[in-house]
Parts: sequence; C-alpha cells; structure tokens
Amino acid sequence: MKPESAVRAVPTEAQDRAARTAKLSPHRRIDRIASLAAALLPGGGILIRWQCDGESGAALEPGDSPLRPILERAAAAADLYAPQDGGDAVPTIVEESSYRNGANGAADAGAPLVVFARASVDSANDGTVTTTVAAPARNQTSAPRAIAAMASEAAAAALRTAAAEKSRDFWRVHARDLAERLARIETSSRERDDERKATDEAAAALARLGSRNRYAHLGARFAATGPFEAWIVALESDGIIRAVASQGVLMPATPLENSSALAVCMRAGKTSIWRPKRARRGPPRPEDRLFARFDSYACVPFERGAVALASRQPIEPRTVARAEALAERIAPILARWRAEAERERLERLVGALGMRLYGAVDAERARIARDLHDHQAQLLAAARIALEAGPDEARGVFKQLEDALRLRVRELRPATLGRSSLEDALRYELRRIADAGIRGRLMRPERIGKLTRPVQQLCYQVAREALANVVRHAEATHVEISVEKRGRIARLSILDNGRGIPETSGRNGMGLSGLTERLALMGGRLKVESKRGATRLIAEIPEPA
Repeated sequence: MKPESAVRAVPTEAQDRAARTAKLSPHRRIDRIASLAAALLPGGGILIRWQCDGESGAALEPGDSPLRPILERAAAAADLYAPQDGGDAVPTIVEESSYRNGANGAADAGAPLVVFARASVDSANDGTVTTTVAAPARNQTSAPRAIAAMASEAAAAALRTAAAEKSRDFWRVHARDLAERLARIETSSRERDDERKATDEAAAALARLGSRNRYAHLGARFAATGPFEAWIVALESDGIIRAVASQGVLMPATPLENSSALAVCMRAGKTSIWRPKRARRGPPRPEDRLFARFDSYACVPFERGAVALASRQPIEPRTVARAEALAERIAPILARWRAEAERERLERLVGALGMRLYGAVDAERARIARDLHDHQAQLLAAARIALEAGPDEARGVFKQLEDALRLRVRELRPATLGRSSLEDALRYELRRIADAGIRGRLMRPERIGKLTRPVQQLCYQVAREALANVVRHAEATHVEISVEKRGRIARLSILDNGRGIPETSGRNGMGLSGLTERLALMGGRLKVESKRGATRLIAEIPEPA
C-alpha cells in the first residue's frame, strides 16, 4: 500500500449528501432501469423519455443500438397520443406498431416490432414517462409489451421515489436549520435575560449605596460587565470634568482637558473605543498614557459623566452593549445621587453660613461695645464737662454725639435699595468711596434696568461689600462697576487698580468667603481674577424662573 493511500480524508456531511443525491438522482435510476430492461430483450432496444418536477431526460439502451432512429420516431409518435386533460393519474397505456422499411411502404416481414408504453408520474406536476421498445422481427411474443409496461411503471415509480426523497431531504434540512435557528434564538434570549437580570441586580445594588465611595462602587460595577482590569470614573460640573474614582491606574488630580477621551465621549454622548498603542496624529490623550499597558479602553457615557474601561483583550461589541445597558439603567440613580450631593452641599453651606452669622453677630457686638466705650463714652464725658462749663459748648458736644450715633445706626442697617434703583444706589456708593480718595465709574448703566428687583437687590449687596473691601484692603485709586444680563444670568463686575490679593490670603480671603457662600446659596457663583494692578470680581446671579 502506498503511503499516500494509507490515510483517507473523512468526507464532510455536505459531501456525503452530494454523493447520495448524485447516486439517487432520477437520471441514474432510469438509466439503470433501461439497462435492466434491455438485458431482457436480446437484439432489441429501449428508449425511456421522462419529465418530472422541472427535470427531463432520456435513457437509451444499448447506447449504440442501430434501432435508435426507429425508437425516437416511435417516441415522437407516442407523444401525439398523450392525453392533454388533467385529472387523476393516467394509467399505463401500451400500443403496438410494426414498421415497414420498404421504399414503397410495402410490408416488410423483417421489420422490427415496436411497442411503446406511457405512464403518469404525478398529474399535479405533469410528470410522464414514455417507454419505446423495439424487438427483432423474429420475436413475436408478448415479451416486448410486458417489458415496455414494466419499464414505464418502474421509471414512474423511480421518479416518484426521487421526488419524495428530494422533498424529504429538503424538509429535513429545513427542519434542521429551523431547529438550529430556534436553538440560537433560545440561547440568545436566555443570555439577554441573564444580562438583563445582572444589570437589574447591579442597579439595585447601586441604589442601596450610601453617599460614601458611591462612584468607586459604580466603576466596579461597570468593570464587571467585561474583562476590564482598570477604570476611571469622571463627572462634569459647571463645565469642568474631573475624575472622581479609579482603579488600576493613578487618578488624575487636575481637571481633564477638553481633548481627553472622556471629555470627547461626554460631548458626543456615545461610546468610543481607543487603542493607546496605535499611532495617530496629534498629541496623545491623557488616557492613552494612563492605560498604556492595555490593549484598548472604552469610554461609556452616562448621566453627566463617563467611565473609561481598560482591558488587555480586544473589547467586543457585546461587552460594550452590556456596559451601555448598565449606563442607561442607572440614569435615574445617578440623578438622585446628584440631587442628594447638592442637598448635602447646601446643608453644609447653610451650616457654615449659620456659624458665620453667629460669629459676625458676636464680632459686631464686640465692635459696638468698643465704639461705645472708646468714642461715645469719651463724648459723654466731654458733654458732662461742657455742661459744667456752659450751654454753648454742651450743644456742640451733643451735636457730635448725635452725628456719631446716626452713623453707627446706618452702618448697622442691612444693605437695601429701598425705593432707589440699582443705578442710583451704585452711584451713591461710588460717591461715598470718593471721600476715601477712590475715583469710581459706572459702565453701561442702561443695561441695569433689565434685571428683576430681587436680583438688583443682591447685586447691590455684593457691590457694597466688595467696595468696602476695596476701601479697606486694595489701596486702589480707581474702580469700575458694570452690570449686564446674559441670557438668564446677571453678571456684576467690579474692577480696581489696587495691589491685588496676596497669594497667602487666597481667593476666599479678605471678606470674599462670605460673598461666595451668599451667592452659592442663591444659586450663583463668584469668580476673582487678581494680579498686581488689576483685580476683577465677577458675580454671576441666575434670574428666578
């Protein structure tokens, strides 16, 4: 045995099916029937012509028979007698005819005996079999008739069998394909149910969390949706994106750049996948450096935030779909977390303001006590001496005492517009600081009238306290005030040319922390831009809805 013939290739299922189909095809079956029938008729010939189910063919035995022209003419003649109407299966019809091959048409005793038979396969498909048998002239028995009828019936039966097997194979393959498809659908449905259940369980677990380390648990839940080994959770607040939790990598301490992958993901509102090691134009993203040892990382957005998930393996679409499903499912939970965080921030702010209020009250009481002791007590002592000296001197001392008391009472009153407009109140404050040697200017006063009365009141309080800080600390000679409305935000700007705010004092020093807290309580914010020779205080106050 040759080495190459020692091992046979195992045929595939498709190859087996093709071989079986070829072996059992109608052509081969009828060729076999014709061969068997011809063996029963030595010296004769047989022609079987058939059509069924869109196929047709002819089997001639023997293939080199000299009777072939006679058989074909007889088969053509048999077709002329074929029934044309439909109905039930046509029974087998056997006809007999003798051909005379003389030139003048005279009977030729040596002419072969020709018999043809016609059988119906299936009236519904218009399938027929026509068998033509030519026997030698010496054969005057009934054998040709029997052979023709038998061959026709056998060929019709073979065609019926082939059609049934073809139909059976078709439906068998169709049933198998359908079963496989149903199995895939069932498996996919079961997997979706499992993933939905896992997502619901993760959301329920996140909903039960307290305020401590919430976003660390959130990142861990996202990492559980796939083969993720490191992650970063980032949140957006007031246009600034910061990382709030991480695992497997160092969490960025500074706000994320607008070009970072997490920032791009938040702006686009859709998932993006990045490969740190793939070269691309432009500077690398911050996440590329953090996840440099991983194959890829996916950024998935959620409610006012995003999570970056890194893996050493390629991230599959199915894994991304699970992470996106979790992000969509927890949107209400994240909104509640933000509301709770805002409430806690406001509670802390209210508490801090309360403490500052009590401290301010105590400080004001101490100041009033000092003033009464240092100034008013001296005036009363002078008045007592003046009374002993004469009425004119007494009247002068009492006038000074009255003026001082009025000034102290006015300072104790809260800053309020009263019946004045914000423009008039600001001009009055600028005139007041002019007595301290500081020139003031009100920019674009025509825009002030667009603000509502409560916002004007708060702008006046902020401006009054800011100008007091300028007089006490800035050593400035010039101040500019501008008030304008941008959308639903009132913007108050106070610019002075003083010495600036020292770095050691911080931006919340020199009385600014009280302003910051007051504006935050009203939903606004305070920004300070300071350098030597130019300090700008900007207060943004939202208009009430």
